Amino acid sequence: MRKHRLTVLCVSALGALGVISSGFAGWVITMGPKDASGTGSITADGDITQQGVVSCQLEGGDTPKPIRFAATKTPAPGGHGWLTASGNEAVMSATFKFTITTTAANMTVNFTDLKFEETGGNKYATAEGNGLVGSLPTFVADAATAGKGDGTITLAGATLGENKTTATSTATTDASKSLDVTFKVTFAWGTKFGNNNPLDYYNASSYTSALDSEATKNIGALKDLNGAAFKLSFKVSATPKA
Repeated sequence: MRKHRLTVLCVSALGALGVISSGFAGWVITMGPKDASGTGSITADGDITQQGVVSCQLEGGDTPKPIRFAATKTPAPGGHGWLTASGNEAVMSATFKFTITTTAANMTVNFTDLKFEETGGNKYATAEGNGLVGSLPTFVADAATAGKGDGTITLAGATLGENKTTATSTATTDASKSLDVTFKVTFAWGTKFGNNNPLDYYNASSYTSALDSEATKNIGALKDLNGAAFKLSFKVSATPKA
């Protein structure tokens, strides 16, 4: 009889996890107006050449990239295994590669007004307040130095400024007058799960009916994240290398 009860309760927790395995998507990527003024170069005959950014192209276009708060398919070793899940695996990061083209080669690309925010509601903010998810991702120089429950945004190809709202390219544009900069946005789990995947968090403890009820409630609440949307925005400009 006890084994049968365990089976029934485990199914209830599995059902709740299945609800949120579809995750949520709603990315909107926008860029501020290009600053094409750059630095004017005056020639001997008086002509003025404007130098700056020609375009800033996102690889793959504006197709939404899904973030899924779901189970892991590779549970941590040593767990008790009473909670299982099927369906899609958690996807906690998304990358966005921008190719910036300038009017000339050997130019330094600058980013200002870096911003990442939730749009169209407060679904994520509510889940964060309830301890289900980590903090909304913010710009950091090195994700390895962030706290376990901190969402992060890192840049490859640019150095983040001390104020965390500006960045400068680590290399100048090449002969094709282009430079690639990649933004990586990574989300985190909340304190309700010890900032771990729920599958690992709950299986780290032996089964109890109280723990089963807690897992069903907390994992089921993740479904309220469906439809959460975010916007990554910035302004970009370019100047000739000094």
